[in-house]
Amino acid sequence: MADIPVITIDGPSGAGKGTVSKRVAQALHFHYLDSGALYRIVAHQAGRQKLQLDDERGLMQMIPELDIRFHIVKGAGSEPVTRIHVNQEDVTQEIYTEDCGQQASSIAVLHGVRSALLGVQRDFAKPPG
Repeated sequence: MADIPVITIDGPSGAGKGTVSKRVAQALHFHYLDSGALYRIVAHQAGRQKLQLDDERGLMQMIPELDIRFHIVKGAGSEPVTRIHVNQEDVTQEIYTEDCGQQASSIAVLHGVRSALLGVQRDFAKPPG
């Protein structure tokens, strides 16, 4: 992983991080990862599997079973849009609800979930970047 370039962009909500990240990924032919979406995905999948959001062990066991894919596609105009697939199902609309965002915040404080998702993030590091 040390030889694979990684670009991280941080900032406040609504600052344009996603738009800039997608454009950079497209321009450099890099892979794209929205780490915040990972927490939303876990919250969404926990609901589907009837897991409690404070069931740290259950959430940690579920995470490796998720096949998560980010696809950048052309949206309206020239803006790139991300479609997020989990286990081959497009869950983009479902994970960006206000409710899912609140649930994601509640699981983001769980150390085990954060550690498990760090492993997922590291798995996204693939050439060319």
